[in-house]
Amino acid sequence: MLKHAGSLADRDLLNSVRLYTPNFVLHDWRGDDASGMDGLVKGVADEHATFLDLSESPEEIVAESDLVVDRFITKARQARDLDPIPHHSPGVPNRGKPLRMPEMEMFRVVDGKAAEPWLFPDIWGVHAQLGLYDPDHWTESICGSQQKSK
Repeated sequence: MLKHAGSLADRDLLNSVRLYTPNFVLHDWRGDDASGMDGLVKGVADEHATFLDLSESPEEIVAESDLVVDRFITKARQARDLDPIPHHSPGVPNRGKPLRMPEMEMFRVVDGKAAEPWLFPDIWGVHAQLGLYDPDHWTESICGSQQKSK
């Protein structure tokens, strides 16, 4: 699984395909599940079109039984507008900003391959870095106006 982060970041899709079972299901942070190799290839291509200079660096890996958990840092630069995600976030215009995103991922492993990964990125941190809100002026940047004092 240590190979996972680097292979996806390097666009090495052939190597990536070898690391996953053919019928794997990815559970991502939006609640969208992607299945199989077609979903993997499309997801990697979309990620590289959205974020330039993408790199992922493993920080820690823990394994027990058929589960592997890795904590890693993703670094990239926004390359295009981010589409809105219903009930989660508005669209984010492309400002070419760099980002650093801590992530955790847990895999269920079958025959040495990832069969079912769950992805947990720090999306709030990314939104702050990309200018979606200002963490120092939370109410104004999220709600759009200052609250009146009583």
